[in-house]
Amino acid sequence: MIRKAQIVGWAGDISARSELPALVRGLIHATGRGISSIDFPAYESVSRPGFDGTLTCKYESPWIPSGMSKWELSVQRDVQRKANADFAKRTEATPTNVRQSSTFVFLTARDWGAKADWVEEKKSSTDWMEVKAYDADDLEQWIEQAPAIQAWFGEKLNLPVGDFFSHSSKWKSIQLSTSPQLAPEVFLSGRSQSRKRLNQWMLAPASIIIVVSPFPEDAIDFICATIEKMDSERKDSIASRLLYVDSPSAFKHAITREGIDYIVVDPLVQLNASDIGRSLEREISVAYARGPFELMKDEVVRLERIRQYQLSESLMNCGLPIFAAERIAQDCGGTTSLVKKKLASHSIPTDRMMVDPAQRNSLRPCLLFGGWESQNYNDRRAIQMISGVEYDQVELDCKQWASQSEPLMFTADNKWRLLSKGDVWSEHLRSITSATIQNAVSLVPKILLNVDGDSNFFAYGYSQTLRRQVAETIAFLGEFGDKLDSTARSLGLDSYATIVVRDSLRQCSTWKDWVSIGPFLPLLSEAAPSVFIEAVEADLATMEPSLKGLFSETRSNPLSNGCLYSGLLWALESLAWSPKFIMPVCKILLQLEGFYVPGRYGNSPMGSLTSILSIQTPQTMTTVNDRIAAIDQLTVDGKGQSWQLLIELLDSQNWVLRLTNARPDWREWALNWTGDPNSEDLETQIDSLSKKVANFVGSSFERWSDVLKILTVMPRNRIDELIDQMAKLPETLDSDDEKCLFRELILDFVSRHQSDVYENRKLNADDLESLLAIRRRLESKSLSASHAWLFSDRSVHYYNESDLDRANQKLADDRRSAVKEILLSEGLQGVIELAGQCALPFFVGVAISEVSGEQYTSSLISERLVDENFLQNLVYGFVTDRMQTASADWLAKTLAKHDNTAIKSLILAMLPFDASAWDVVDQEADTVKHNYWLIVKHWGCSTDVDSVARCSRELIAVGRSADAMDVICNAIHREVNLPVEVLFGPLESADMNSAFGQPSFGRHQITDYEIGMMLSALQDKDDVDEERLVALEWKYFRSFKYGYHGAPRTLFKRLSSDPKYYATLVSRTAKASREQLLSSCGHDENELALLENEVRRIASLLRMWTEIPGKTEGDSINYEELQSWVSQVRQTATELRCLDECDSRLGELFVNSPPDPDGKWPCQPVRTIMNQIATPHLSDGMVWGVRYSRGMVQRRNGGAQEHSLGDKYEMLAESIRIESVYISSILVRIAEEYRSEARLWDAREDWEY
Repeated sequence: MIRKAQIVGWAGDISARSELPALVRGLIHATGRGISSIDFPAYESVSRPGFDGTLTCKYESPWIPSGMSKWELSVQRDVQRKANADFAKRTEATPTNVRQSSTFVFLTARDWGAKADWVEEKKSSTDWMEVKAYDADDLEQWIEQAPAIQAWFGEKLNLPVGDFFSHSSKWKSIQLSTSPQLAPEVFLSGRSQSRKRLNQWMLAPASIIIVVSPFPEDAIDFICATIEKMDSERKDSIASRLLYVDSPSAFKHAITREGIDYIVVDPLVQLNASDIGRSLEREISVAYARGPFELMKDEVVRLERIRQYQLSESLMNCGLPIFAAERIAQDCGGTTSLVKKKLASHSIPTDRMMVDPAQRNSLRPCLLFGGWESQNYNDRRAIQMISGVEYDQVELDCKQWASQSEPLMFTADNKWRLLSKGDVWSEHLRSITSATIQNAVSLVPKILLNVDGDSNFFAYGYSQTLRRQVAETIAFLGEFGDKLDSTARSLGLDSYATIVVRDSLRQCSTWKDWVSIGPFLPLLSEAAPSVFIEAVEADLATMEPSLKGLFSETRSNPLSNGCLYSGLLWALESLAWSPKFIMPVCKILLQLEGFYVPGRYGNSPMGSLTSILSIQTPQTMTTVNDRIAAIDQLTVDGKGQSWQLLIELLDSQNWVLRLTNARPDWREWALNWTGDPNSEDLETQIDSLSKKVANFVGSSFERWSDVLKILTVMPRNRIDELIDQMAKLPETLDSDDEKCLFRELILDFVSRHQSDVYENRKLNADDLESLLAIRRRLESKSLSASHAWLFSDRSVHYYNESDLDRANQKLADDRRSAVKEILLSEGLQGVIELAGQCALPFFVGVAISEVSGEQYTSSLISERLVDENFLQNLVYGFVTDRMQTASADWLAKTLAKHDNTAIKSLILAMLPFDASAWDVVDQEADTVKHNYWLIVKHWGCSTDVDSVARCSRELIAVGRSADAMDVICNAIHREVNLPVEVLFGPLESADMNSAFGQPSFGRHQITDYEIGMMLSALQDKDDVDEERLVALEWKYFRSFKYGYHGAPRTLFKRLSSDPKYYATLVSRTAKASREQLLSSCGHDENELALLENEVRRIASLLRMWTEIPGKTEGDSINYEELQSWVSQVRQTATELRCLDECDSRLGELFVNSPPDPDGKWPCQPVRTIMNQIATPHLSDGMVWGVRYSRGMVQRRNGGAQEHSLGDKYEMLAESIRIESVYISSILVRIAEEYRSEARLWDAREDWEY
């Protein structure tokens, strides 16, 4: 009980002025009803201008006026003077209409005997609607009616409040228990569904809610964090009417008090049914936490386990370094109570580690193995070997340890894992014996290498869980084996990791052994770094290293995302964090790069090496001088991989850190790494690397090409040095080909740096001019070689200026000048050589026509044209320009000079692809015409109906159905209404060259999209032959897969309208066993493949069809139509002896039934027909159909989706239980299957995260 004197004493504290508004705000929330707005700024906001508080409340209470009220609060000693001053000030500042509709309230935390007289005086002299005054006497009585606020205020006054606590006190105790303090997000990450359920519970009428967690303390922290994360007004409202209780007596006392709406009960408190009943009678909601093994009848919220990455991210946001956060998240298994223990700001005694001496045998494999799978025979046998007792006894003890309030073990998905490895080892080291260690030393290498005599090296006898956890334990003991206590050395734990790792790696004699142990190499490497490095170096020193097989073998490893060597790279990356091991690691990586096969996988030894020695964010804790020393040793001669390393490090594209390298789990090598770049270190390393590049570049074109890519990142003095070196190239290069390469390289570089989009402050105009001067000195004696760059992509530098037309004109002028110069000096042959050397011979042909007109027509169009591709492109440009500028009869005269069919066809194929060219083609011999349509590029065809029809017809005639489809689809894109026969043409003529419906490929590849587009166009026609369209839909059925490119609508229509057709198709799938099909095709394997493909297509069609016969426009089902269709289907199926298969297919089809208007499902007509059939096969088909129709699922939150589906089908079953026991039982079966699946996914999520 808080007394008046205590309130008055508190009013003298300096903090009272800022805390009084919070006290009044909490009292209003606790005792008021119908609050529509409230604003009482407290703490740092207490000095905000205006009234100390404003309130709008619908209902009046002893201390809260109804309607709008304006409040002034005070802790000053001279109450009367303060009250008068505030009243006068606020009355003057408040508009008359507001005063007339509002109550003025003055509240003081002091004793004020004259408050009644003051109220009467002010009422008579003002136009406020009402005036009220409260003092410490009123506060005492008001606080008495608000137990939650009484607890909060009592904590402020350092008064004992019994075994109950306010929300603010509870949250403060959570925060003060750890260093750093934990934010609400630590307890809420990944728990959105539970938060939603808890919020709904707080809004609902009084009820009981149980928050279930393997660690009940987590549940209380979750409730507290949920409230703390609410917006301030709602948090105040909830917190002012909520108590946390720590004892049964506190609970009994709390439920007798007014002003309490919520009670949160400590997990250790056991409540009886009568107390809970009384709380509900008084409309008080109760929340308490329980473990997952207890029986519960009330509403349950199963708390999601926080995923490791979510927990580490929220811990980083609380101020923990990235690696410390990740380690704690991993070690605590998503359990926030264990996180609090690890981050405890002070030591707290606990009985968590208590283990009965009789259970020590069971504890030994938990310590030495760390985890296993209970359903794996080899795992169970290994557990027995280490424990010396039956496995069932070990698991029984583990269940006891897992159900403790602070558990030693965690289990999910039939797997076990030791929690807080370091804590348990420290406490129970003496459970281990020397004999236990010796047994483990002999057994662990077999577990890691999975030595079980299996010839398939990807088949694992021991579970991955056991092998991973064993490796984790080795890594832990590698770091802490000699630090636990004096007993560890006597047991040999200080050398355990070294011995086990050495024995394991010695047995890796083939690349398959390395693959088998590969996923655990990162852990083994940090367990015994020197041993690991020695083993790798020894293998690489042999004539044929077994590690080389990891890079050359093409079979993928499912345990390492397909890449066999990823575990090796991760192990080396982990070691590189330590300055002690960076040099041998880098040497190994550089040697491994020689085995790397580019293009197979994204990760590579060079990629790991580049990230370790990165200029911007080095993935190591070494200093910049140490990194430079390592690079010096790696690049002594600058050859091969050494040069590549220098270029990769200086390439600025590699400076942006995409993913952090692998890091050790137990060693603290990377613990303080932040990833923040140091500008001074960056400049030092760049200068060192640039100097080495300048020393090693020489006169190699390939190396200079690399240098120009990284030139702009170098310091100014190195740029000048390299430009000077390049200036000496003209004297050292003898070959025209080499000079040509360097000229184009320099021009390309300069062109890019002159463009507006490429800005770099390190290269100025003088630098670029120097490079161009070098280029001029590299001019070749051959004119064609000198001018080839004009007819290539290198001509991009013409477009540096903004006037595009001017740039085009200048480029065309220079091209004409170049061709003219070559013609005068070297003749046509020199121009042909130019075309052979350049990238764009088409423009050479254009320039010849522009410079010389028809002069070289006969020389260019010759027999040689047939065999030379570059010459064809040259003549293509020549002909194109001639057709635009020459006289009308130029083409006719040119064609008349040649009798060669191939040449004529080529010339005609160079004409614009339109009807005028086709008319010319039609005048030629049939062989020319045939050859023309074989070789002409079909792009650019006009999309008018006549052109499309004519073009597609001619292309089909020469076997280019795919190209005809391309032309037709282009017209369809432009919404051209094509005739039916034009659409049928290429579809019917295309050759299907395999039993699986793959169309043949010509120049253009037939795509499912195009086929679907053309079939859709045919399906939309009214005058189409349905039989032909059905045949095409079967022919191209694969194009409808997944429904991305249309649907076989004509087949669907046939199924709806012809029940016998449906039954016939069902019969084909019913008699589809391999033996039946082999018998029907006379054991011909080719015919069998065709039949199996047909069966697959039929089965796919039946699954794709979702339109139940009898469906009307209003999305309802006509019972008579559906009943007639089903009856005929089943009658035909009976005759074909496939009634069981037919019923199963009907069950699948009925899954697509719409619901009734009242939500019942399936709809009434379907239910009636199902009740008439009521066979087991029908129910099996419906169950399978529901599961199949779900499609792909994006997995998250364990089995949450399946739980929801289970609830859905259970509700549907209940809605028709009385009407149809048969259908209701089907829906219950579906719900149970989903729930069973949900439990599996929940267990898997619990284990993985």
